Amino acid sequence: MRRLPVSAVPFLAASLLAVPLLAVTGCAGDSPVGAEPSTSTTYAPATPPASSPTPSPSPTPPCVPTAGMDDAQRLAYLKDLKYDEIPSMAALSLTDSGIRFTPDRARRPCEAVPVQVSHFRVDTTRYQEEGKPTQAPLFTLRPLPGAPTQQRFRYSFSYEALSTVTVDVGPEEGGVPPSRPPATEKCAGTLSVVHIGKRITVEELPKELDFSVDTRYGTAWNSVDLSADRVLDAVFLPPPIPDLC
Repeated sequence: MRRLPVSAVPFLAASLLAVPLLAVTGCAGDSPVGAEPSTSTTYAPATPPASSPTPSPSPTPPCVPTAGMDDAQRLAYLKDLKYDEIPSMAALSLTDSGIRFTPDRARRPCEAVPVQVSHFRVDTTRYQEEGKPTQAPLFTLRPLPGAPTQQRFRYSFSYEALSTVTVDVGPEEGGVPPSRPPATEKCAGTLSVVHIGKRITVEELPKELDFSVDTRYGTAWNSVDLSADRVLDAVFLPPPIPDLC
């Protein structure tokens, strides 16, 4: 066997002692080759979404409670109630289409208000002199379309009660179809009255009526004034061609 020189022994011993030190140093400090250093992630707590504000309820329009009113109070209330857009006009009116209700929004009723509508037939006969009825002519002149009719004769007439119905008006604005006046006939018009309380009698109806109509505005009716305090409005629909009656 070959022996190493004595001078090489100390160097070899020093080299062998250095290897464990390097290995120990690598485990304690640097990461192994090819390995990624471990990292830890800290997450912030999730922020809850902002809640939208609760919408405030719309203000309820003012209204007048009418459920506890008697006939006199309801009558006074409706007579004093004005048209929403034209304060000089009444909120309740009657036309050939029936009741139209357009109350002031600040004073509208909180609930429907019952009213009565009485209908009367108006049988018509024309005359010229001293109340003597005349025979209808074979031909009669008609006005041009859109022109107001001319009342060339006088008319005698009589009333016949047809019906009385109770209808509700309000609380919102709009028409009341059940209050529509009956259709006219050749020599019979209709008179309709809106009132509260007891029925309207024939004796309370007007002694004079306007048989002329103006078709330029699409109307074939005339408003009527009655002296009875419980009346709210009235309308007269003349016969279509009273000159032939």
